[in-house]
Amino acid sequence: MAVTLISWLYILITAFFTGLLMRKTVKKGFGYEINSIDAILVSGIVFMTVFAEVCSIFYPVGAEANIVLIVICIFSLFLNRKEIKDIILNSRPSVSFFIKAAVFAIVIAAISSDVPHDYDTYLYHAQSIVWIEKYGAVKGLANLHNRFGYNSAFMCLQALFGQWITGRQMHQMNGFLCLFMALFACSDNFITNKKAPEAEDLLKLSALAYIIYAADSISSSGSDIMTMLLLIYLFAKWIHLYRNGSGYPLDIKTDAGRIKQGITEKNAVSYALLSMLAVFLCTVKLSAVPAVLLSLYPVCVLLKKRKFKTVAGFTVTALFIGLPYIIRNIIISGYLIYPMESLDLFDPDWKVPAEVCRVDRIDIMKFGRGINGLDGDFSLTGWLQVWFRSLEFVPRLIVCIGMISLAVFVIMLVKAAVKKDRQALLRAFVTGVSGAGFLYWLLSSPLMRYGIVVVLIFNAVTIGLMLDEKSRRVYTVFLVCCVFFMLSGLTDNYKGKQINMIFPEDYASFECKEVKLPAGSGSVTVYMPAEGDQSGVDVFPATPEINPDYTELRGRDFSEGFRDKMSNRK
Repeated sequence: MAVTLISWLYILITAFFTGLLMRKTVKKGFGYEINSIDAILVSGIVFMTVFAEVCSIFYPVGAEANIVLIVICIFSLFLNRKEIKDIILNSRPSVSFFIKAAVFAIVIAAISSDVPHDYDTYLYHAQSIVWIEKYGAVKGLANLHNRFGYNSAFMCLQALFGQWITGRQMHQMNGFLCLFMALFACSDNFITNKKAPEAEDLLKLSALAYIIYAADSISSSGSDIMTMLLLIYLFAKWIHLYRNGSGYPLDIKTDAGRIKQGITEKNAVSYALLSMLAVFLCTVKLSAVPAVLLSLYPVCVLLKKRKFKTVAGFTVTALFIGLPYIIRNIIISGYLIYPMESLDLFDPDWKVPAEVCRVDRIDIMKFGRGINGLDGDFSLTGWLQVWFRSLEFVPRLIVCIGMISLAVFVIMLVKAAVKKDRQALLRAFVTGVSGAGFLYWLLSSPLMRYGIVVVLIFNAVTIGLMLDEKSRRVYTVFLVCCVFFMLSGLTDNYKGKQINMIFPEDYASFECKEVKLPAGSGSVTVYMPAEGDQSGVDVFPATPEINPDYTELRGRDFSEGFRDKMSNRK
């Protein structure tokens, strides 16, 4: 546990200094200054993740990458030495904030230091991270195990702060993100110091609810937590901008006859920066794609103001964020995005066969919808009914509220369009984007472990922006009850559990057997579980299933990658 806290301190420092570098870059490139500590830290997290992805394309991500990162941080310290003191002083954290930080840090560190629990962590997460640490991006790795093709920027970030620090495989990154969002959510006493919580407050409560809901996954290495928490952060900051007067598309005359300042280029830039966070989240998990629709608003405003250079600048920024992810996809699987076999633009010898991609994509959809086997009911009314029955009590209630929110949104949108109310239309826009995320999740692969946040966001935005004060109060009480209901279950799970006070617990071990693959004039050893399909990190490389008759090395060792024998394109 102590090592987890120390590693968090290192992540915090590097995120702060790389975030300051991004702050300087944004100010110089777009004329906008990022001032809040939370935005600086998120900017740093995005930078470090993209940095780790770029490193993985050329080299293993380990000590050498961290040396470069430390040099970047030292450069940032020198470059921002005059501003650092002012930034820290202007944040003015209270004594109560430090108390909350200490309590959250201890509790979340204890959970994060537990043995990883998630099934998928032992199916492919842990091994994927070790591949990045040892070899970086490996050509055709998805041929060794199709799930290694599920490329996520989060895996590179975890590898950056992984084994090289202690010599043990770390799994602390999700815990750090939970601590960050818990403190962000509790940065003000929104339950007690306002007459009625607003949409931003409901989103913060949703973040707390999700952290408790996903507590068993905090010690694991999946990408769900990062995606879901930063999605909440994205919508909370977007609404914060709107509520602070940055959301008016045109000059608006008030009842008193005064003119409120219309949205400026500076305000549009602030929305566009948040849109870049949406682009980044797509590289962590593709289910975040609907959030990119938020970029339509600032792009339209900037184009209307003929700020073509600014739009071009954000286009380049989006490419900088997304290109390493795309390149890693091509290296690992041969496709732009795996497992989308329709995006077939390249033909390297390591490309995963299209039929494997198609079957994998269908299996993902079936699993999320609760369809078992080939005889399941694939019709919308068939699988949706089975899926809904399988939900637990609280998630089922949240989904039902989501359906009601969908009806409320449609009614409010029609009213705003009829009245030509620009403010109402802007509220409808951000609500509609959150609703698009809800529908995309529901109609594609509605797995609740990450979909619950998509529904919570839609409910919070709809009720917070489009309904009256009384409705917000009722929904706040509902969220608080959910938090305590789930917290009671979490307390039972961890009551009396022994936590290592120094080191985080290691990944679980599984009995594995050796399989020999031909390599040049010799052979290499690959491990396969003796039973089931899970393996830890004590043996490497491991895969649930491998047949030397179908899979082969491209060269003499693992660094040269793998290919499918049946579709060999020598």
